[in-house]
Amino acid sequence: MKRIQEKVKDLIEVRSHKSLRDFISDPAKTLSIYHFTDITSVLMAKCLDKIAVVQNGRGTAAALAGYRGVGKSHFLATLGAIVSHPELRSRITDAHVATSIQQLKRARHMVAYVRRGTHATLLEEMKAGIAKTFDIQPESLSDSLENLLEFAASKAGDLPFVLIVDTAFERTSRVSRDDGALLGQIAETVKKLNVFVAVALDDDIAGADGINAAIARNFTIDYLDTEHLYRIVDQNIFPKYRRMAPLLHDIYLHFKEAMPNFRWSEQRFSSLYPLHPVILETAPFVRLYAPEFALLSFTSEAGDKILGRPANSLIALDEVFDNVETSLRKVEELRETVTTYDKINQQVVTQIPVMQRLQAKLILKGLFLLSLEGNGTTAAEIAAAMLIFDEDDPPNAVKNVEDLLETFVKAVPNEIQRVQVESRETQYSLRVSNKENLNNALSDAIKTVVPDDIVPRVLRRVARERFPEWRIAEDFENAGFDGTDCQIVWRGGRRHGRLIWNLKTDADRAELPPADPKLFDWEIIVSESPEKAAQKSGVPRVFWQPAPLTPYETDTILRYSVLLYDASLREEYGEQIRAAGHSALMAVEKIWNRIFLEDASLHIEGAVYDFTEESVTAETLTAVFGDMLAQLFEARYPQHPAFSEPLGMNEVSQLVNDFFSGAHPNLPESQFLAEIFALPLGLVAERGNSLVIESEENISNLPLAQKVLLLVNENSETAVSLDAIYSELKQPPFGLAREAQHLILTALVAQRRIEFVTTKGDRINRRSLDLKIIWDDIEGVTKPSSVLYADGRLIEWAQILTEAAEPLSLDLPQERQIVKSALEKWLTDWDSARILERFNELPDEILNTKIWRLATHVEKTFGAVAAAVRAIANDSLTLEKGLNRIADAFSDSEKEFFTRRKDLAIIEDFISGAGTREKIWNYLAICEATNDEQIEQRRAQLMRLIEDSYANPNKKLNEELDGLWSDFHSAFSEHFTVKHDSVMKSHYLQDKFKEILESDEWWEFVNLSRLTIFQKTYWKEARRIHRQVKDLNCRFDVAEMLKTQPFCACSFNLAQIWEWENLPSALEEIITRGRRSYRKILQMLSQTIVASIENFAAEHNDEEFLNAAVNLIEIFKDNREIPLLTNHELIILQRIFESLPTSPLVSVKPPAEESFLSGEELRFQVNDWLDNLPSEPVLLKF
Repeated sequence: MKRIQEKVKDLIEVRSHKSLRDFISDPAKTLSIYHFTDITSVLMAKCLDKIAVVQNGRGTAAALAGYRGVGKSHFLATLGAIVSHPELRSRITDAHVATSIQQLKRARHMVAYVRRGTHATLLEEMKAGIAKTFDIQPESLSDSLENLLEFAASKAGDLPFVLIVDTAFERTSRVSRDDGALLGQIAETVKKLNVFVAVALDDDIAGADGINAAIARNFTIDYLDTEHLYRIVDQNIFPKYRRMAPLLHDIYLHFKEAMPNFRWSEQRFSSLYPLHPVILETAPFVRLYAPEFALLSFTSEAGDKILGRPANSLIALDEVFDNVETSLRKVEELRETVTTYDKINQQVVTQIPVMQRLQAKLILKGLFLLSLEGNGTTAAEIAAAMLIFDEDDPPNAVKNVEDLLETFVKAVPNEIQRVQVESRETQYSLRVSNKENLNNALSDAIKTVVPDDIVPRVLRRVARERFPEWRIAEDFENAGFDGTDCQIVWRGGRRHGRLIWNLKTDADRAELPPADPKLFDWEIIVSESPEKAAQKSGVPRVFWQPAPLTPYETDTILRYSVLLYDASLREEYGEQIRAAGHSALMAVEKIWNRIFLEDASLHIEGAVYDFTEESVTAETLTAVFGDMLAQLFEARYPQHPAFSEPLGMNEVSQLVNDFFSGAHPNLPESQFLAEIFALPLGLVAERGNSLVIESEENISNLPLAQKVLLLVNENSETAVSLDAIYSELKQPPFGLAREAQHLILTALVAQRRIEFVTTKGDRINRRSLDLKIIWDDIEGVTKPSSVLYADGRLIEWAQILTEAAEPLSLDLPQERQIVKSALEKWLTDWDSARILERFNELPDEILNTKIWRLATHVEKTFGAVAAAVRAIANDSLTLEKGLNRIADAFSDSEKEFFTRRKDLAIIEDFISGAGTREKIWNYLAICEATNDEQIEQRRAQLMRLIEDSYANPNKKLNEELDGLWSDFHSAFSEHFTVKHDSVMKSHYLQDKFKEILESDEWWEFVNLSRLTIFQKTYWKEARRIHRQVKDLNCRFDVAEMLKTQPFCACSFNLAQIWEWENLPSALEEIITRGRRSYRKILQMLSQTIVASIENFAAEHNDEEFLNAAVNLIEIFKDNREIPLLTNHELIILQRIFESLPTSPLVSVKPPAEESFLSGEELRFQVNDWLDNLPSEPVLLKF
């Protein structure tokens, strides 16, 4: 890579992350430093929703699994803080979580924290946690689990009792007991109570579907994936500068080219940069031995240090090692490993030439940390982890690492495990204490199991944990196949399919049943032999061929299975087996990723495709197959429209109810959805700044609409089923999914070309589209039942609508033109009024239910009439059809017409008064109260009128509101101006302050306040008043300001008039109190002062200073009242206190008070006493 000038700081911002070990003691702090991601947001909302519905007899048990350090403890403590402290809930900014919080009762739920590892048994820990919550002694609680939980539930009252079980942060070692069975009993018991229990599955109980099967049976288990840490680092610790994304891409490509084994995806690399991705993989094993290692705070601190380095630098494993080395050296299990490390460092690394020594030390540190996993590592993996590479010869860099590792092995052959397996690179690892016995036991155990039974079972289990949509059970349910439904999103359309597990398909296996094309658009068969499994199906069939397992990988999977299910092994090697379980799981996950994604292939209609990098790193099956099946659908459905967002039934319902019904077509959300989904389908057109439904003619001419209309015309006597339409419209080259088809059908209904028919035989036409359409109840579509009105009736409607002065007729061409012209004039007036547009421009917060309802009626009637008249004017609709639609809009009812016209007038009045109401309301909201009775009466009347005009808008109310507002505003402005000028332009106050500030007392007070021995309480208050005084003589035009705001730009307000007028007295009082306090302190220090003044006098010959010194000495020796100090006396005091040789020691007594005082009174007296004591450097003694 060419030398780059940019630094790391040019690509990222580093944000601090506070580390917190104890998440329970300070709930507010725990909550404040928690960062929600989309993953934890969903999990937290799920927990809160469960708590909200807990009641007696409907308790719930939930468990949270995940690697060490992934954030389980912080998550559960945050849940406890939200539930137990309702005052903290408003601090939650995540919308998903905040919505679920609304389901909770607004009261404090009782929460008990069970801290595993603090007592000998889980029951004792439960008693301790419950006792602390209810402030009782643990000894008073029952030893019966059922009685204990019943007691807690009863104490919680009507609210759910919440029990959170987590490993204690202060434990000195990992919990060495199996609590799975007891936790299962807890879950069984809470089902009968109003209790919610949440458990963090740590390494000793994480095998919830193995030995601790009671957990899997009774708990709902969610998995907190390390993926959420990637997002926290990306969003909250290392946010990236978008403009530097191209450079970050180049850096990634550079690493991929220079290090072929740099296996991390660009997405992972970019989200963590500048943190090396290997650190997140290694962190769980580091935490296993060094539980105090906090990944996120380490990341933040390391980020600060790397900012000045070149942009192609990363925080690597050596920095993790340096961070935790001291802790790892204290771990007894690692004692031999640390000894080996030191021996290699002393015997090998120190003997290497200086230029290569640093690299050798990096390799040794990397080998140490990667050995904690237990499976060993290769030279290439160490090179990629420690960023050791040679741009000119990448293989050579790996060879150099391997040569050095071989040197390590020769130096300490018995302390380094070297494993060489066919078809794999040599693996190296430092031996960790006692792991050899476990490895030997595992090797013996796997000889007794049948790989064909175990391996598929484990692979399905791993898939189920990785992908949320994977619902294929771990155990085989069918002799032939087992499958799960799935969906992908292509061009915004949802394509439903199924995934079938058929790894053992052979010639004598029963044929797979074909997929139902009504339900599925595709299917994928997991098969080792696609050519044998190829059979006909009703939908496109794709084969997913995994790569074959190596013998080493098979052994690894079998070892993992034994670790999960062998109880005797767990009892014998309990402490070791937990760590081994972590590393085995990670190894199996890597194997699964290799055989099913990295080295696997998809067979699509005769072509073989490798999985893309995006698919390999995808988190859902939807994302995996969405990318891989795109080519299949592109070839089959080239004319499918492209939606920029996924189209689901929620979006369909909103478009049907608000846009196509004509109820709220101009709402921003309706317009947005129409642009995203209806526009690509050709169902809408632009008119001005809005989208409107296309004309009947244009919609009818759409190829897809013509297919529907052809089916309807061919079946004029019966309804055409939706299944028949679905089958027709999903055919190439369009291939529309059901959601898009619903929009096509709705547009045809809106333009009166068809009507929906329900299962009960009812019809749904355009007038009913604003009702909630239940698509499962729609059986099919049919021709609309036409109602045609006589010409005479049509003319009546033209006359009613246009209010034409002369009689109208449809008989002669010239008379028809007159009707058309009258309608066009009405449309011009309608467009000019912009009533509906102006209504939609109003903010939602000023609207009420009544106005919304009226606007909806107007939109459906007059809005539809405007669309019909526009179509007549554009000659896209005949005059008769258009007049028929006008009659239909009002159900051919003149009463309905005049009712809607009244609604139109109300809407107009509401809109006309909206601006005035908003202006008055905003003014009154910040307008101070006065002591003028008439002004306050007008204010109250204004508030009532505003409420009335919201509820019953009309022209009279608007006029009354305008008049009353003018009277109030004039009276308030006059009142405020008089009060303002009487204070802020008062010559008396200005002269009084000038007199005070020119007085000798002020001068003395200022100079004494500068001495360090005096408290600053009086000086701070005097300065505050002095700053306030500077605001006097306001120069703003207050009358002009009051036109738009009820206050002046200066600091004056009506409520503080008395305070302003009393400012001179307040300043005089603080000066007096301060001078009195200063004199008291000076008398308290008289001995020190006299001695210091005598020293001062001995060193100075100036007569005025000597006279002042003599005078001060006499005052303090005679304990006389201190008079107003002269300038020379002040200077002497200042100098002696600046040069005190030692801190004066003074004994003081607190104030004596014989009577009883309230807490507030006592606090005032104590504070006042403290304010009158000397400050530093004087030392006080009680």
